[in-house]
Amino acid sequence: MIKNNLITLFTKRKQQYTFYLFIFISLLSFGNSHSYAEENRAFNFSTINLNNGLSQLSVLDICQDAKGYIWFATRNGLNKYDGATFTVYKHSNQDANSLTDNHITKLLPDDIHGGLWIGTNNGLNYLNQKTNLITNYQIADYPSLPSNSILSLCLNKSGELWIGTRLGLCRWMPDSNTFKLITFDGQLEREPITSLYMDKEERLYIGTHNKGLLICDKNLNILQKLNKESTPSLSDNAISCIFEDSHHQIWIGTDMKGLNKWNPNQQTISTFLEHNSGLTDNYIRCIQEQSQRLIIGTFDGLSVLDLKDDAITKYNTFEANRNNLSHFSVRSLCVDRAGTLWVGTYSGGVNYYNPLNNRFVFYHPLGNSEQKLYNIFGPMVYSANSLWIATEGGGLLQFNPVTKEYANYLLEERPVGMHNKNIIKSLMMEGENIWCGTNNGGLYCFHIPTKRFSLIHQFNEKNLGIYTIYRDAKGDIWLGTTSRQGLVKITKDKKVTRKFPVGEKEEEISFSSIRAFLPLRENVYLIGTRSFGLYEYDVEKRTLIQYSTEEKDPSRKLENNYITSILRKKNGEIWVSTFGAGIYQYQEGKGIVRHIGTEEGLTNEEVYTLVEYNQNIWASIDNGIAEINTKTGQVYAYDCFAGLETLEFTPQGGICLPNGEVYFSGSNGFLSFTPRSLIKNNMMPPVVLTQLTVNNKVIQPGDKSRLLEANPDDATTVTLAYNQNNFSIAYCALNYILHEQNQYAYKLLGHDEDWNYVGTRKEAFYTNIAPGKYTFHVIASNNDGVWNSQGKTLEIVILSPWWKTTWAYIIYALLFIGITYTIGYYMYSKHKLELNLRMRQMEKQRMEEFHQTKIRLFTNFSHELRTPLTLIISPIDELVRQAEVPLFIKTKLDLVLKNARRLLLIVNQLMDLQKNQSGSLTLRLTHSDLNAFLLEIYYTFKQIAESKQITFQYEAPEGEISAYFDQSLLEKAVFNLLSNAFKFTSPGETISLRLTAVPNKEVLQQEFSTAISGDPAFTIPADSDKHFIIQVADTGKGIPEAARAHIFDPFYQVSTPQAANDNVNGTGIGLSLTQSVVHLHHGAICVDSNRPKGSIFTIVLPDNEHSQPVEESVKNNLSEDEREEQAVVGQVLESKEELPFLEGKTILLVEDNEDIRSYVKEHLERHYRVLEADNGAEAFNIVLKEFPDLVVTDIMMPGVDGLELCSMIKNDLQTGHIPVILLTARTMVMHVKEGFLSGADDYVVKPFNVDVLLVRIYNLLVQREKLKSMYGKNFSLQSMGIEASSADDKFMQKLFEIIQNHLANPDLKVDMICDEMGFSRSNFYRKLKAVTDLSLNDLIRHKRLEVAVQLLKEADMNVTEVSIATGFSTLAYFTKCFKSAYGVSPTEYIKGQLEE
Repeated sequence: MIKNNLITLFTKRKQQYTFYLFIFISLLSFGNSHSYAEENRAFNFSTINLNNGLSQLSVLDICQDAKGYIWFATRNGLNKYDGATFTVYKHSNQDANSLTDNHITKLLPDDIHGGLWIGTNNGLNYLNQKTNLITNYQIADYPSLPSNSILSLCLNKSGELWIGTRLGLCRWMPDSNTFKLITFDGQLEREPITSLYMDKEERLYIGTHNKGLLICDKNLNILQKLNKESTPSLSDNAISCIFEDSHHQIWIGTDMKGLNKWNPNQQTISTFLEHNSGLTDNYIRCIQEQSQRLIIGTFDGLSVLDLKDDAITKYNTFEANRNNLSHFSVRSLCVDRAGTLWVGTYSGGVNYYNPLNNRFVFYHPLGNSEQKLYNIFGPMVYSANSLWIATEGGGLLQFNPVTKEYANYLLEERPVGMHNKNIIKSLMMEGENIWCGTNNGGLYCFHIPTKRFSLIHQFNEKNLGIYTIYRDAKGDIWLGTTSRQGLVKITKDKKVTRKFPVGEKEEEISFSSIRAFLPLRENVYLIGTRSFGLYEYDVEKRTLIQYSTEEKDPSRKLENNYITSILRKKNGEIWVSTFGAGIYQYQEGKGIVRHIGTEEGLTNEEVYTLVEYNQNIWASIDNGIAEINTKTGQVYAYDCFAGLETLEFTPQGGICLPNGEVYFSGSNGFLSFTPRSLIKNNMMPPVVLTQLTVNNKVIQPGDKSRLLEANPDDATTVTLAYNQNNFSIAYCALNYILHEQNQYAYKLLGHDEDWNYVGTRKEAFYTNIAPGKYTFHVIASNNDGVWNSQGKTLEIVILSPWWKTTWAYIIYALLFIGITYTIGYYMYSKHKLELNLRMRQMEKQRMEEFHQTKIRLFTNFSHELRTPLTLIISPIDELVRQAEVPLFIKTKLDLVLKNARRLLLIVNQLMDLQKNQSGSLTLRLTHSDLNAFLLEIYYTFKQIAESKQITFQYEAPEGEISAYFDQSLLEKAVFNLLSNAFKFTSPGETISLRLTAVPNKEVLQQEFSTAISGDPAFTIPADSDKHFIIQVADTGKGIPEAARAHIFDPFYQVSTPQAANDNVNGTGIGLSLTQSVVHLHHGAICVDSNRPKGSIFTIVLPDNEHSQPVEESVKNNLSEDEREEQAVVGQVLESKEELPFLEGKTILLVEDNEDIRSYVKEHLERHYRVLEADNGAEAFNIVLKEFPDLVVTDIMMPGVDGLELCSMIKNDLQTGHIPVILLTARTMVMHVKEGFLSGADDYVVKPFNVDVLLVRIYNLLVQREKLKSMYGKNFSLQSMGIEASSADDKFMQKLFEIIQNHLANPDLKVDMICDEMGFSRSNFYRKLKAVTDLSLNDLIRHKRLEVAVQLLKEADMNVTEVSIATGFSTLAYFTKCFKSAYGVSPTEYIKGQLEE
């Protein structure tokens, strides 16, 4: 350690002395000049340090693996580098598979197995690059390992590993997973093995720290020993490194004694030391070869040995910010497959260099202690091996392209202000003079030999900059300036011209803001401007042609008016550059003939300067340099800024030197390059996949997700679940030459149709990818656009959710087939069922239509019978009640009346049947003695039985049997059963009527099961335990078995041509009606054979003691049964008093039956004036003409029937007050409702009693008179508190509204009111008289007085104002009317109100 420190101190002092001596000599030789570069510029290094992600600055070893990654061994971890990012591997106490130590000493790629051997100060490690798993090898687990301190590693072609440790050499035996110690019979026991190397002949070179070098064959036979005592001898026994060059020469570095070259064929050794060869230091650390040069890393920088002549060049400059080495102590070297040299230093990180990085050299001269150079460099001229550059603030800069030395010359030694004389905008070389145009209008001439400026001309204008200078053949100076009169001509005699004649009239013009100037031929010039495009000006002919954006002619059309430079090539072609529109070729006489822009290959169209080299144009553009082959039109773009300082080019700041170097100036310096030496990076960059992210989680090999078993780059397929369809893949091109210019494109086969060119982006993102099989394919290009079209692929399988798998679809298909079949079968069955139902419905409808036709037939028949019955029963009833009728006639009339009523009973049965069919037959239950009820029926039929000589018996328990039943309906039912029994029972036979009380359901089910089961509609009620059994049994002919099922069907008759005692047939409705009555009582009825002959009918009635009586709701005061009874039996008033009537009333009688009409008219004429009509239409005309007081009409009439007539009368405002009575034989509830809904005031059922009809007529007329009185006294509906609903109410309301609207009009007349009411004058008077019994004038006067009273009470008005407001013509008339109505005058009325 002390020795090393002394060497370091000595070396540093020697360097300092050498540096000071060099500076002193340079200052003496150049005076005010400065040196841009030191001894050499062999390397232009870039640096990687902690800021870039390196884990530690001591880089002890560097290697490149088979994929292309660069690995760095540091004292604090292992670093993997892909050109942009680092992956760091370190030791972790919590991870047994991490590195054994962070101090990495040696790296060795295992390209055969795709791994990396890592030597540390505390053991050997093996990194499996596919899985990122690290295997540790230490003495604790492998006792055969000599030491944990690893110094060197080596692999032979078969993959055998040799390990050099601090305590000896060993060999790894993978088959037995052990280490084998190699001592060569004790020669290397406990000897530090500092270096191992396998040459191309598979000879193993073993370098030691104390015993020199051992050379062995592949069988470990020692071929030769080399040390400082051997012949030939090495310079030292401490071997530091071994390397074989491309000429198969072995180079052996030592710790302190320089470098040795061993020639195995000639068996010679050459020694290179600091004092005899130019080595920078004798401590050799590492050796590599690059481009036939041996790069030697030492304690003091690099030494470069030319393998052609073994000449050594020193490289030991250590300014990282100037692209030199970042540290003097070089510890490791590596040359990758692209030829890039990687240099690891002890404390300066990594430096790397590739010849392609030095294609463009950047210069930024620094100012001396007295003068600061400004950042902008402009036009250039070349003379006498010097490049002269105009600067802004630094005057004129002289630069030597060979020595890289520079000096600057100021026009003003002590400048004041920003716009001083040292800002030079233009240069022109003329012999030994350089013409300089400044920013403040000064034109100077710089004499090169004397280095002095002389002022030629000074413009007095402020901010006038001179951008171009040209001297013509006559010696006149042409200047292009920034003023409005930009073109200036200065003759030899100092005459200044700023306006120039144009055209035949010699109009003078000026050129504004000149930026470029080129003579085409004598007195013809091209003038480029800042804002007005390009001009072609012929001085002699005085012609001017402009090329600008405003021109329409394509030969004179520019896309931008800013001209930056004009170049005439050696072949005479003229090219014009613009800032924003690319480059144009100009041809005299033709104008613009060609354009080169972005479509032709330029990366952008902001062009600053054009320079010619080798017939091609080199252009400085906004983001680089473009080479344009003017013959082929091909454009090549170069990014000259990568790795260099940012530079913005300046217009006209370009030149090509005689030696072929091209210079471009810019904002903070200038750069140079040699076009013929511009080489292209033709290496296709390997592409690797660096990271897989799924649902925003980075996937590592072997993690919990188990998606990756290896790194993404080594994986072939990745299988994702259906909900893992959001993923991203990171990738990288392992090109380290201007890696920031690498370009990428990718696509996901199966998802993307085209390539996605994403520039420098290194990650692809995909979201919501559908399940399926995809292949991710990424390709990349290097910095010079060389694409690796093979790229890298990764198969990605996104599984379908279980409901989208193959088995799921099979199940779906089976379900679909099953459902389709089920639906089809269902539809077929449904269609078949619907068809059957339709057929049945059609059959049922046909039967129903037939049944309804039959019902209507009997109904109409019954209705037709009722009309003549009315004319039979009513007159006979009147005759019977008359006392003067003789007895023998009265007896015969009684017989007629009896049979007429019997006929009415049959008619009523038909009507009851229709009620039952329509559901209108309802019960009216009463609580009565059932025993007494049946006993009364028994006595009724007892006389008939005796007359027919039939034994008639009644069997029932003694005493009262209370029950709830409808007496009328049940009587009909029992009457029908007994009538049938007597009809079909012969004399001498027996008929029995029985009543039995059943106490509970059990007895009912045991003794009368046949009766219960014989009626399917019967169910034993849950709320009734007690039942009654009524039986009618006979010993007559009986009923056949086949007919019993239809015996209760309507109109069904048993095939028995004649009854037992009568020669008449039945109607077939009695038993059907009987069954309906029993079912209404929630009972059952059945028929069975009587023993030994005959039939027995059984009725089962529940005791409905919990039921409530049900009554039909009709609008009449009398029930239907009461009205029927009144009509049939003829119960009328027994009083002999005269019937009440109103005199002077007119009644309209409407009846199509002339007999009834005559009969009713006969009775009505006794009291009223009677009008007649036989149809509704005629009747309505009579109503409109005569306005009768009441209308009596039949319903069933031809044409307009009674219901329509009633509606017409009630809906007409003129006739709506007339009462209407309907006469009809239709007795059903629905018919009664229909009649009242049409507006009828009363409903009388045929046959009717004339006296009752007269009483009803009288009542209606009395009601009308009361309404008249009410309307006469209360002529405001609102005052009565009623809502207008009837026709009279609506009539009066409308009338009151008209009167109210015209109340203040004293001329309110009848005609005005009739017009608004829609009445004729006569009809209106009739209507008004019928409704109110008042005249119109009285009604108007009463209404006005009513309003006047309200105004006097509530309004703040005097009497006169009230009289005017209520329409009275004069105040006196108002007072008179008011006093007549209220008994006081208006004034007295007001006083009375005030007193109250």
